[in-house]
Amino acid sequence: MPVDALGRNINATDPTAVLLNNTYSLGVRQQRKLAMADMVNVAGNRVSPTYDSLMSAINDYSANPTITDLSLGTGENSWPMANMHSFV
Repeated sequence: MPVDALGRNINATDPTAVLLNNTYSLGVRQQRKLAMADMVNVAGNRVSPTYDSLMSAINDYSANPTITDLSLGTGENSWPMANMHSFV
């Protein structure tokens, strides 16, 4: 698919009409914040990516230093780090 011309950027507050009226158009929305999602850990608890949940996962690893305990620690409040790594 060749590019028709360079520098054909269209900025709009509401891009819906612009996208509908221009064939082969692509819309991109910039968002200047990073959101995190809660996850369910091995213990079955919903945990947020906080300092405490990461420290809990690290403490699980310190108790039994294997890759399984680093990635999916069994602590009640441990963040499932293997799942987080998959998204990074």
